[in-house]
Amino acid sequence: MKKYLLLLSLGVSFSLSFAQGNTFASAAKTNEKMPPPTTTETVAQEIARAKQAFKKDDYYTAFSILNKYKDRLDFDAVSQFCLGYMYNYGVGTAEDLKESAKWYRISAENGCACAQNNLALMYEKGAGGLPSCRVKAVEWYGKACKGGSTVAKENLDRLNGMDGTKYAKLEANMCL
Repeated sequence: MKKYLLLLSLGVSFSLSFAQGNTFASAAKTNEKMPPPTTTETVAQEIARAKQAFKKDDYYTAFSILNKYKDRLDFDAVSQFCLGYMYNYGVGTAEDLKESAKWYRISAENGCACAQNNLALMYEKGAGGLPSCRVKAVEWYGKACKGGSTVAKENLDRLNGMDGTKYAKLEANMCL
């Protein structure tokens, strides 16, 4: 049988169980607020809701949810791309090109072709604190092409038309 103790601490009551492993006991001792318990299913449902909001251009809702879970291990590449996009265009949050580049890179490294394309564009333009580097741009455009991005293919073709460099032609051919 579990015994319960009622504590008053800073005007907040805690009902504590003396059963082993009670996480609220340590919070009562240090007067910390405990975050509401979340399950993986709840987090996944919230992230799915954020993606739906993003698709409907409800960027404030999408950003609020995704920003809350940005440090979670179960965060996926598409959600990371969405954060990068919102920082890039200042929708749902203030524009921050350095944060945008950071999230595009994380998403790109996790295989999101859209993020790979946008990161390449930032390298091409030298945006978001990234150096202007055509070699890096072509590298990321190539990865995006391999991931199925037709926009990246167009961007490689555009780079190829700028000065006819061989590496851009080679990368563009990889997308065919």
